[in-house]
Amino acid sequence: MSEVKKDAARRVAEAEAMGQEDAVPEDDVAQADQPDIQPDDFVNKKPMLQKYIEGRGHICMYLPKFHCELNPIEMLWGFMKYRYRKVSDGKFSTAKVLVPQCLKMCDTITIRHFFRKTWRYMDSYSKGLDAYQTAFAVKVFKSHRRVGHPAEIKALMSR
Repeated sequence: MSEVKKDAARRVAEAEAMGQEDAVPEDDVAQADQPDIQPDDFVNKKPMLQKYIEGRGHICMYLPKFHCELNPIEMLWGFMKYRYRKVSDGKFSTAKVLVPQCLKMCDTITIRHFFRKTWRYMDSYSKGLDAYQTAFAVKVFKSHRRVGHPAEIKALMSR
């Protein structure tokens, strides 16, 4: 509901509550009685980037905001920043040389580890665990590529 419609509906409700239905302007009554119309022009329209990617035969997937643990590229970026900070002297000329080297330090096996960790997070969220329980489960259940049952996780956390 738009803010204009909410304001009009509030004014109509206040007038009705005080028994002054006749004092409400006709514009407010008309605005409050209008049905909610969802604009279709942007709701169902794909972004240009998504069209471009899908037009070339790829899948465009949007990840949830504020959940970097569900995005393996964030883990790769963190890995690279850690390696860079270990050898950096803080000069820009050094950074231009070190950044490409640090990006190449991450091998395919490490990237696969990041993806497995992401899948463990997704598995635990899909089982209904909250963020704290999920972080615990991902840390504890590193073997067998699975996250335990929620009851099992809660029992381990209570120890």
